[in-house]
Amino acid sequence: MTAESDSKITENPDSIHLPLPSDPSINLISPLSFLRPSDDSSHLQCLLILNQPIRLDTAFFTNLWNSTSLHICADGGANRLLEYSRIHPALEKCIPDYIIGDLDSLKDDVKDFYVSKGTKLKKQASQYYSDLDKSISLINVLVNFPSLDIYRMDDYNELEETEKKETERAERIEFSDMKDISVLVVGGIGGRFDQTIATISRTVQSFSVRPFITFMLLNSEHPEFVVLVPRGKNFISYERTDDGLRNVGLIPFSGPVSITTRGLKWDVRDWETKITGDLSLCNLQTGEEGIYIETSGDLFVNIEFDEPLTSKLTDQGEAS
Repeated sequence: MTAESDSKITENPDSIHLPLPSDPSINLISPLSFLRPSDDSSHLQCLLILNQPIRLDTAFFTNLWNSTSLHICADGGANRLLEYSRIHPALEKCIPDYIIGDLDSLKDDVKDFYVSKGTKLKKQASQYYSDLDKSISLINVLVNFPSLDIYRMDDYNELEETEKKETERAERIEFSDMKDISVLVVGGIGGRFDQTIATISRTVQSFSVRPFITFMLLNSEHPEFVVLVPRGKNFISYERTDDGLRNVGLIPFSGPVSITTRGLKWDVRDWETKITGDLSLCNLQTGEEGIYIETSGDLFVNIEFDEPLTSKLTDQGEAS
């Protein structure tokens, strides 16, 4: 780190007053809003389960399930869900709406069980698209192009190709008719490193062509969420508690960016960050109401959540 770079860093006390901004030009990111049911008809929340062991607290998982109106398993993610629900029988009523992928990882007994409960299968055999890609395409078609019959599409890649064309057509009118979608991804972060990087890569690529879809990635190995912060002015609304300072990392996976922050232990101003250079890692949240981030390009931010996080959420009761 150069002296010039160091001069752009400010060390703050452990708690600073940083109110929720009223400026409409600032993009508001509210992680906890992903975990409560949405009453906005123009916005849908979806839970997407990938093929990694589920190690979430059951009350937390119940909140995730009940706050989302569409439940998708990507191929072997269905195996993970059934394994998890058999360990915690109260969750056996958590039945996914769809299972999608090339279905090579889906166990026969898992398939038979969920189909008997009403789950729909959609095979897409192409190896060009990942199971995450296929899931995102399915979600977008179900929410924004409901007139399309996915079962008239072939079992190779017609779903992805059709969704791509429809999304490109919608872009010409600036996505004016598209519903906003929030996708909570379980199983995309943690575990194998290459799978984690694949999730990051596909999330960036999806957001570049579908800016109406936002993602929250839950780490399967550590109590934290990862969000993609878009270019511009942003405020992550996440009220501090008395349980100590939360760890925060800002990671410019998409390339070098210049950032200005407020609400971190080590805030920066017009500071260049890149994978091969300076990085703001192992930072801490000091802003009482959240963190302000202005960035010249897309940026991933990981923030620890408090345990148990469910104490902050409206009690949803048993999974329904």
